[in-house]
Amino acid sequence: MSLATYKPSINRLHVIALVTLLLIMLNSLWLDMFHTLDNRLSDFFVRQVAQKLSPDPDIVIVDIDEASLAAMQDTAGSWPWPRAVHAELLQGIARQQPRAIVFDILFSEPDRYRPESDQFFNEVLHDLHNVYFPMLQLEGNQANGVPLAEVARIIAIPRSASADPEARVILLPPQAVAPESWRVGLINFREDQDGIARRYDLYRDLSGWKLDSLPARVMRDLGYTIPQQPDISLNWRGDAGTFKHISYSELYADQSRQQPQRDAHELTGKIVIIGSTATGLHDIRATPVSSLYPGVAILATALDNLKNRRYLHAAPAYSAPLIAMLLIVMQWPLFVRRSLDAFRIGGALLLLSLALLAAQYFAMTRLYSVALLTPLLFGGGFSFAAPLSG
Repeated sequence: MSLATYKPSINRLHVIALVTLLLIMLNSLWLDMFHTLDNRLSDFFVRQVAQKLSPDPDIVIVDIDEASLAAMQDTAGSWPWPRAVHAELLQGIARQQPRAIVFDILFSEPDRYRPESDQFFNEVLHDLHNVYFPMLQLEGNQANGVPLAEVARIIAIPRSASADPEARVILLPPQAVAPESWRVGLINFREDQDGIARRYDLYRDLSGWKLDSLPARVMRDLGYTIPQQPDISLNWRGDAGTFKHISYSELYADQSRQQPQRDAHELTGKIVIIGSTATGLHDIRATPVSSLYPGVAILATALDNLKNRRYLHAAPAYSAPLIAMLLIVMQWPLFVRRSLDAFRIGGALLLLSLALLAAQYFAMTRLYSVALLTPLLFGGGFSFAAPLSG
């Protein structure tokens, strides 16, 4: 090939490289074309890592499972059960002196048909100071909600100096619970654009008022440091059944026996979560670990992550475009000098890709989430397009 015929190919290579670099920048700033694919690959690594991890043994789920719904039918009737049933269970759990008892049940309205049951529930709660309840921020025009200043008279809500004193929020609090027992936090669990829930809020900033999530409230009260960020990417532990589960009905029945059969100290010093895995109660979410993941296990995961500071840290936003550009720069001289044919360059890129994917997996085991599929796709695209310049 003469120099005269070689120069146009070099010019075309310049154009391909510049277009690829421009696409990398546009994708980083606006397009985000491969976001879903990046998430899918990251989710795959999350599942592989999760299977090798064990949850904190001090976090225990008292599970309203399918068996409990059936077993409690004669005692408590159909769901929702009278609050007196929860009160009796609370009394038994409290005798074991757990660190915290966390309900993953919304007590959003008083029981109009069994007010005496609610009264007994609140009498039990009055003497307990480590029981926590969820609340929800509802969708809609928040200006139609209650003033946050009024909510702050019941629960402590941190506020910035510039907080709007007239700010409002639409909340679903535990109205069946007496306000003096409102140790509460939000359990809103938002999904990403692809419908998978990967992160848990630590707080929601509403016009300068910060509403804590339930995991953040519990762990802060227990003396743990909470990260100064709005949410965390959850680091999952095994599958939904990995945390220790105790069937609600079994625990309830054992507390009624004259000679209990269960360990009298199995919940001593534990963080006890009371919630449901029964599919009929519809507290199921799609997560990287499973498309049918109970909400109570998600709450347990968030508590575990905060207690042990083992949530995932996202790599800086510039890391993916920087790696993509480096892949282009590394290939550039090989195509310009024709020191290797396209087949060998592709083979080298394949080996480098495998090495980067292994690095992504290793980073996940060290609590860092790095998206490398997008850089590899751009690097592979340039490797495919560059030979067409000749």
